[in-house]
Amino acid sequence: MEAVAIEGLEELNRKLNKLATVYSIDLSRKALAAMAQPLKSAIRKQVNNVAMSAGMKRDVRTTIGSTLKKDKGTYLLRVGLGVGKETKARAAQRKRRGGKPGVGISKQNVHWVVFGTGRQSQLAGTTFTIQGGKKRESRATGGAREKESGASTGSTYPYLAGMLPVAIHSGTPGAVLRAGQKLQIELRKYALRGR
Repeated sequence: MEAVAIEGLEELNRKLNKLATVYSIDLSRKALAAMAQPLKSAIRKQVNNVAMSAGMKRDVRTTIGSTLKKDKGTYLLRVGLGVGKETKARAAQRKRRGGKPGVGISKQNVHWVVFGTGRQSQLAGTTFTIQGGKKRESRATGGAREKESGASTGSTYPYLAGMLPVAIHSGTPGAVLRAGQKLQIELRKYALRGR
């Protein structure tokens, strides 16, 4: 029996191994990044459907963001309220509030309209541990908070309770479709580059 020699087999194996290690990580990063936009759009639609003031809706929408971080050789995508870096819209919102009473809704306190605060909080009765091991009850978990004058700051209704899982569920098919399209585009690019 004669041995068959396939020309270029060694180079093909080398490229396939590189594709499995280097390019798969790059492709997964690009696919995850493509998934972010449909998910953020789904969250915006859900926020628009909630019965609350137009100003509060606008403030909440500015907190919608995403971040993509590398973790142990792979990438993780986070999409939601109060996620990501400060955008131009968030910076403008912060400047708008300057000097006025109240803090408005921002990345730092968007959880107030998700869980509620004071008596209406969905987290009432829970505590969290702060640095030094001390347990503390926050306003978001039902604890009372007073101004320097001694007046209560009141409570916030949990307008967005349960909204985020619904938004992610409704946005997932579009996100998966967008990721698949991005992968096809990137694979064509690799093929055209002779990789």
